[in-house]
Parts: sequence; C-alpha cells; structure tokens
Amino acid sequence: MKTFKLSLNSIEKVSEFIKRISKYDGCMDIAAGRYSVDARSLMGILSIDLNRVLELRVPSDYQSLDALQKDIQPFLA
Repeated sequence: MKTFKLSLNSIEKVSEFIKRISKYDGCMDIAAGRYSVDARSLMGILSIDLNRVLELRVPSDYQSLDALQKDIQPFLA
C-alpha cells in the first residue's frame, strides 16, 4: 500500500482533488484516524475532519502511480 499525506482543508480543495483523481481507475481511499472513505466521494470526504492531515491510500501495484502523484502534488501535506 502506497500512502500520501494530504491537506484538503477547504471545500474547493476537496472538489479539485476529486476532479483530478476521478480520471484514474482503481480503488483509492482516504483515511483520517480510524475512518476510511472512498477518495472519489465528495460526501464521504466532507464527512471527515478536514482540519487534520489525511492519508490517501493507493495499492502499491497501481500502474499510474507516478502520474497520480504528479496530479495530487498541490494537495500533499
């Protein structure tokens, strides 16, 4: 599992983040403490505390990992 630390502390950032990762296939989750939600779910992400540093979890064998990392660069904590 590859993890990225994210800062999504506003609705605008969440919306832009979802827009950027929606073009990628595969299962991605965002974790905040013991909670985990689908990384493409606006309602799911907004249901967690956005003032915390979040963790994007991507399978380690994900084929587009480099491109994904480049796309989410503005959101990395």
